[in-house]
Amino acid sequence: MTIIGFRRLRGTALLIGLFLLLFPQKVHAYLDPGTGSLILQALLAAFFASLMTVKIYWKKIKQVLNARFSKSQEPKKSHD
Repeated sequence: MTIIGFRRLRGTALLIGLFLLLFPQKVHAYLDPGTGSLILQALLAAFFASLMTVKIYWKKIKQVLNARFSKSQEPKKSHD
């Protein structure tokens, strides 16, 4: 899929989502307590997975940040 096709698809999905939010329909659904537990479990799993990802790649992240913010370049001296 080309970038233009992806942008068109993304725009269409956004438009449909916005339409569904602005004009909600009545539904007869039941969310039991297990559903809330499942949502909480998924959020916690995503949080801890992101923490583990940072832990695994911490050395690389630290190298990139040190290279970007290092003080290896001396400040310009003004001539009075």
